[in-house]
Order: sequence, then C-alpha cells, then structure tokens
Amino acid sequence: MKRCIWLIALQTLLLLWNPGTLRAQCQYFKTVVSGSLGQSTFGIKQDGSLFAWGYNRSGQLGDGTTVNRKIPVAISAGASWRTIAVGSSHTIAVRSDGTLWAWGANNNGQLGDGTSVAKKSPVQIGTSADWHSVAAGYEFSVALKTDGTLWAWGWNNNSQLGDGTTTSKLSPVQVGADTDWKLIATGFFHVLAIKTDGSLWAWGQNVYNQIGDGTSFIRRSPVKIGTDTDWQSITAGAVYSVAIKTGGTMWAWGENRDSQLGDGTNVNRSSPVQIGAFNWRFVSAGYMHNIAIRSDGTLWGWGKNKYGEVGDGSTLERNSPVQIGTATDWLTVATGDYFSLAQKTTGSLMGWGSGGGGQLGNGYAYNPLVPLLSNIYNSSIAAGDAIETVGTIISYNSYIFHVSCNPIAAVQLNNNTGEVTAAVKVITSQPAKFVKRYYEITPAVDAATTQGTVTLYFTNEEFKSFNTQTPVPALLLPDADDAATITARKANLLIEKRSSSGTVQNINPDDNSILWNADASRWEVTFSVTGFSSFYVKTQTQELVLPVSFGPVSVTWQGDGLSVSWQTLSETNNDHFIIEASADGKAFHAINKIRSKAEGGNSSVPIDYSLSLDINGAGLGIMLGLGVFAVLLIIPKKNRKWIAAAIVVTIFGFFSCNKTGVNGLSGNEKIFIRIVQVDKDGTKSYSKIITVSKR
Repeated sequence: MKRCIWLIALQTLLLLWNPGTLRAQCQYFKTVVSGSLGQSTFGIKQDGSLFAWGYNRSGQLGDGTTVNRKIPVAISAGASWRTIAVGSSHTIAVRSDGTLWAWGANNNGQLGDGTSVAKKSPVQIGTSADWHSVAAGYEFSVALKTDGTLWAWGWNNNSQLGDGTTTSKLSPVQVGADTDWKLIATGFFHVLAIKTDGSLWAWGQNVYNQIGDGTSFIRRSPVKIGTDTDWQSITAGAVYSVAIKTGGTMWAWGENRDSQLGDGTNVNRSSPVQIGAFNWRFVSAGYMHNIAIRSDGTLWGWGKNKYGEVGDGSTLERNSPVQIGTATDWLTVATGDYFSLAQKTTGSLMGWGSGGGGQLGNGYAYNPLVPLLSNIYNSSIAAGDAIETVGTIISYNSYIFHVSCNPIAAVQLNNNTGEVTAAVKVITSQPAKFVKRYYEITPAVDAATTQGTVTLYFTNEEFKSFNTQTPVPALLLPDADDAATITARKANLLIEKRSSSGTVQNINPDDNSILWNADASRWEVTFSVTGFSSFYVKTQTQELVLPVSFGPVSVTWQGDGLSVSWQTLSETNNDHFIIEASADGKAFHAINKIRSKAEGGNSSVPIDYSLSLDINGAGLGIMLGLGVFAVLLIIPKKNRKWIAAAIVVTIFGFFSCNKTGVNGLSGNEKIFIRIVQVDKDGTKSYSKIITVSKR
C-alpha cells in the first residue's frame, strides 16, 4: 500500500511540475499598498502597471470617477509605477522615471500641485524626476528624493510637515537641510523617519505619545528617538508607531486603548517597548490594528478587531500577537483602516476585515473574519470544463469558493459548522430548460436540513445563450447588454434545487438579490435555502425531467469481491454511470464506469445493470490510472517530456496499485456506495446511498 501511495504522489508531482498547464494563475502584484487612514488599495504588477480598488468618493483611486470599485481597475494605462502611498482620501505615487504624481482630495493642498482643487486622475507634481519614495497622512504628504533630501506639503496644523511652522503648504517644501534620510512613514498627524545611519526620528502631533521621545509635546521639526542606530523599518497607525530593528525585534509606542501596541496591555507608551521575543520580518500598521510576518513565514495580528481585521476568525480585541491560520508562505502585508491584505509567495492575495467599499478587491462587499482570496476578477469558466470540487470549513461566515481566480459561489450557513464542498460545471451545448452553468454545493453534515444563504455567479453570455436557443423560451432571463429588460426579466428567474434523491424544489429569489456586477462582469444571484445539493437557473416553473429514474440498488461485499447491481425504470438522453465509493459516507470517489445499455441512451422499460469489482485493487487501480491518463491528454504538447514521464509512472502504478489496493477501503468493515448517472450534456443524478458491511 505504501508503494502505491508514493506512486500516486509522484504522478501528481509530474502533473503539477509546470504550473499553469492545468489551471490559470491569479494575477500577481509585486507591490500592494493600503493606507492606515484610508479605505482604498493599490497594486503594482511586475510590468509596472497600476491597479486600484475600494472607496473612491474623493477620486482617490485615480480612474477619473468617484465610483467605488470592488475589483481592481487599471489606472493610467501604459504608465509604469515604482511606489505609491495612500492617505485618508488622496494618493501620492512615483513613476519608474522618477516623476511625482498625485490625485484625490486636495482641500489642504495635500496633492502638492499648488492648488486646493481635487483631481480624479493622476497629475504630475512639478517637473523633477529625482523622487524616490512617498508617504501620505491625513491631508498631508511627505516624500524623499534620490539625493536623500526630505520634502513635505499639505495640512500642517500639528507641524506634521516638520518645517518648524503650522502653516499649510500647497507645494513641496524641503524639511531641514539634511541629505541622509532613508525611510519615511506617516500616521494621522505625525511622521517617522530613519536616516542612513540607522537612527530613528519623528515629529508632529504627540498628544498620544506617538513620537516616542518620552513626552507628549508636539514636535515642529525632527527629533531623534533614543540613541540606537539599528532601526530597519517603520510603520505608523493613526496615533501610534511600530518599528523593527535589524536583529528582527519589534517595538511599538503611542496610543494603546485598543491594544494596538500588542504588549499585552491597554497602557499608552511614551517610548518604544519590545513586542514579544520573536524574529519579525515585516509589519504593517492599520488604523488601530497590526498585521505582521515572522521570519518563518507565519502571519500574526493584534489590536482592534471590530470588523475581523485581525483575521483570527473573531471580532475579539487582541492585546498581543495571535497567529492567523497555519500557513508559512506569507510574503508581504498591507493594512487599511479596518481591513487587511496579505500576499503569499505564490502570488495569491488574501483579504479580510471591513469590505463594504470593495477594498478587499474580491468583487464582494462583506466582512470576512479570516483571509479570503482577493485577486478574483471574473467568473468565466470554459464550457465543458469539469471543475474539481473545493471545500472549506465554514463557521457562520460567508465564504467565497473559487478555483484559481474564478469564483464559484458564496455560501453562508445559519445552523451548521463544518466542511462544505462546492463544484461548478458549464455544459458545452445549451440545455433546453436551464442555463449552461450549474452548481453542486454540499455540507458534509446534515446536507438535507442545513439552512443558509447562497450566491451563485453567472456570465451574461450564459444568460444570452439561454435566451437565444431554439425554440426561444417563453420567459427570458435579464440581459446586461439590454438595460430595458433587466427589471422585468428578473421576475422570470428561478432556481431549481435537485436533491440527491431526485426531489426538485423551485426557489424564486427576490428581484433585489439578482444583481449585475459591472466591475466583475457577472450576474450574482442570492437566495436562502434549506437543504443543499444541485442548483440550476431556469425560467419555467415546471420541474425538469430527470434523465434517469432509478429502481432498486443493491450491493454485497464478500472477501475482496464487491458486487453492485441496480435497475433503471426509464432513461432519457443517458450516457453512462459512475460507481462511487466512500469510507465515511461523505467524500465519494469514482471506482468504475459503465455505459448505458439503452439504445441511444433512451428507454421506457426497466433495464438491469450489474458489476463486480475487486475491492483490493482490480478496478480501483485501473480507474485511478485511467483518470490520470485522461488528465494528461489535456496538457499542451509543449509539455511532452512531463507527459512521457507521467505515463510511465501511471502504467507502473496500474500494476502496483492493483496488487495492494487503493483508498484504504480494503481495511474497512463498512463502506458506502452510490451510483452517479451522467447524461449526454453532463447533467448528473444520483441513486440513494447504500451502506454495505463486509461479510
């Protein structure tokens, strides 16, 4: 058995050796930035292109509008960007050529263009091309040039510009005469900076001790914090500060009423205190919470947690770092006011916390309490693709299921906590009675009685295909390309829920819950349901005719021999049957396949079927091998060397697995069997589940 397991693992590795041969990858951002005071997010790709999402009421996204965006939209197509900073309602950025740009609110001159007029698209600030990095606070901005000089502009009520005054500036002014500035970070009304010698400096508002010099006095120009010269990175929340030294120790100071310092107390700190005794790689401060990555790649959070921004699955305030999940492949973090984003080494961007303005970038406006995939852009899945089942543990919170970057469905359970699986398939040819795309969603526990809310995703092309079939349906679905039809046709849309026993229920979603998401270019249909199974969209109230009506099903298991027999009372458009087995009655796996005996797949008289299998491997190993071989057939020709290697291992696996058995069924005293019927357009129906004990 061990030998077979290793062969299966090797088969899998060979298939996945070349990423992208079997599935699309998420779009990757080399830099993701959110502001601790803001509710918008920006991502820069490897090619320097800029994307934005989230709140946009002041034009801070830079797309020329004031429309909130739930998924990334391109900003200034063709331009290449180096770095960006997000303020409370404005944005500052440096292009790859060293020029400085800004957009958004400008009531206190925070854009630096010499005016107080808001801009909804990027405008260049001055003509210099020697800008290096930027930071943005509440209606003010700070920047460094490549020569090490420091510049600031915008609101200056708390001397946050560091020029010794409280006078606001409409254009950049130099802060002091030093030329050895290296890093900058901004809070609500204070600024942190590190010089090239590793010393730490701060200025601006200090009523909450956020400067860190042991006092609560406002500082109108930069003051040195302590005498240490080993400061490596800095970040600032609203009225507190966090920094990491070169040895990996983390330090925090300032306001602590919401536990944002992470030192186990709610006591303000007027000078830096060490947080934990760990080796930290990266930290990002939000409004009143922090997310950090340790040197081992694990993710941690602490502080205010009103919307789940800490990411530990709760809304409980955390006064010291708590680990978020168990993954060890986190790369970088970006925090906003009440939300967080983090990217993995694989490129997957995850988001959690407040998402009402679309700031998580997943196309959905809700508040997940744990990290969920953010870089999901559309719901287009090629026709005929059998998408593998994906599952997760749901604890009363909405979860968006996805395959690669394609969302499958959003599910929220009302009275169940446990694993839920979701799968989607798009039929190649247009069925007569329902939309091409359909879903199978199943909780592992109490699937027939579990209550919840479901959102299903469809493309407009799928609705169009339904509407234009021949003959044309009596009732049509809404068409996003014809706005005049949408309101009236929403009333036509029905959800048909089919249980595994063949029972059909019609669900009529509220018209307000049938939405066209223009940003994501998809229809989102939301409804409440009791009992989960298969879901289809249609417009007619009559029940769809099931392709097969099952009669008796029986299974016997003696020694290593498994005998399965069943009867169909009628068959319509039937193609084949799949025999599935399960060790626990929840997770079923295909063990054999048999073609329909009905002529042309149609019969109005009973037909008997029977099949004998060797539970110790004959049949099971063959099906495993055939399954792997089938997957190999869809890999592009350019990967022939991997195909050849995998075929050799697959053939070898046939015999090894047939000798030792697979799936561990031979060691069980009880197994579960069901028959899956598959018609010619891919629609499935299921027999009842048979529990069989070994004789």
